Amino acid sequence: MILQIILLSSLSFFSLLSSADDELPDFGTSTNQYLSTQKEEKVGDLLMPQVRRHLPLQDDPLLNDYLQDLGQLLVSHGDTQLYPFHFSIVNDAAINAFAMPGGYVFINSGLWLTSHNEDELAGVLAHEISHVTQRHIARFYERSSKLNVPTIAALLGSILLTAVSPQAGTGALAATLGVSQQSAINFTRENEQEADRVGIELLAKSGFNPMGMPTFFDRMQQANRYNEFKSYPEFLRTHPVTASRIADAMNRAQRLEQQYPPNKARQSDYSLMKMRLKVLVNQQIHLLVPSLRKQKDKTPNDITQYGYALALFRNHDLDAAYAQITPLLQQAPANKIYGLLSAQILAKNNQYMQADVLLKQLQKTYPTSHAVIMTYAELAMQANQPQKTRDLLRQHAYDYKDDPRLFELLAESSAALHDTSGAHQARAEYLALYGDYYGAIAQLDIAIKQKPSHYDLTKMQARRKRLEDQHKESEEEL
Repeated sequence: MILQIILLSSLSFFSLLSSADDELPDFGTSTNQYLSTQKEEKVGDLLMPQVRRHLPLQDDPLLNDYLQDLGQLLVSHGDTQLYPFHFSIVNDAAINAFAMPGGYVFINSGLWLTSHNEDELAGVLAHEISHVTQRHIARFYERSSKLNVPTIAALLGSILLTAVSPQAGTGALAATLGVSQQSAINFTRENEQEADRVGIELLAKSGFNPMGMPTFFDRMQQANRYNEFKSYPEFLRTHPVTASRIADAMNRAQRLEQQYPPNKARQSDYSLMKMRLKVLVNQQIHLLVPSLRKQKDKTPNDITQYGYALALFRNHDLDAAYAQITPLLQQAPANKIYGLLSAQILAKNNQYMQADVLLKQLQKTYPTSHAVIMTYAELAMQANQPQKTRDLLRQHAYDYKDDPRLFELLAESSAALHDTSGAHQARAEYLALYGDYYGAIAQLDIAIKQKPSHYDLTKMQARRKRLEDQHKESEEEL
């Protein structure tokens, strides 16, 4: 049954297929009969391993922490709490964003780098969150049951291809669906307008300038008109924008701005994180270094200096990088963004004791920070301290079960400590996150053969049963 809604893993793709207007169906119990919130969440959970396997997701803990915090702030001010939300970055220059069933929201790096401020980035997130909370996926499923199993199987590949290569993916989608199927998806504009309305209110209630959403849409449309973008922004294709829609959104945002004045005192790391993303996704770091040096000299501030320091670090110029980051850390010793880069530079320069002192202080200040713990664990492993790595990650893994690198590092540290059972258990969790349930079960079987304690054996057997159930659900549903 869930095969019939894989197409909806991104509402962004709806508008690739249709531009006709229609009335929204009634929102109520009838929708739940077709796709309950529990089923929606299960769909997302089953699709996410496919996404990890096929899309280039950004794995930087600092960037992911920032985006997750920003998204959760918005979700917390919504009227509907359907299920936990998850926010991820796709390393793709296309200006696009999309949502999957069950609260999975994705932002392309190209869109983030195109935004001018946090209000605009939050505006895009609010729009995608609203697609999910308004249950547009379930509404579509209520209206259409025309897609068969072979069509859906091809659609999954086409959708993933579209996220990576919009032009190729769009062609694949069109070829897969055929013109006769396009008439089934005919209420995209209404979905978009509703996501605008709900998202703008969400922005305002969360302390952001509600103008962030319509301003971003309008600027992209205007820039495209004057060929600022090399090609038509994918976000405008997948979220069709008209002049009347922008005007309506701006009027609504202006009214809400008066009702909910933006929190101008809100401290944000948006600019630092945007600079970090710019440096991390750049594939020609040797060319970026002189460019950022010129930018820092022309506009000297914390943002340009941090970006220059990070670029120098990536270019293996450790002394110069440390010289740039040290003054920033001295001005703000509790800033984890500066602190983590300083620790990485020190460790790379074999100054592990100094890095350890800095990381201990950061962990004390940010005891639950995923970025701090993962960086500390990575550097401890580099310093040949697998016991410290495993100690850091074991407890943390209970709260962050969806980071493949965490379990990969846990497996490495356990193996270094000759904990064969623990290494195979961690490897099983890593493989399960990518949907390799056969491999995960095989790893657990090896762990079970190591004759663990009765308590550990019971836990592993229960986990093995859950993996078998997930594998069965994956084969039946997808």
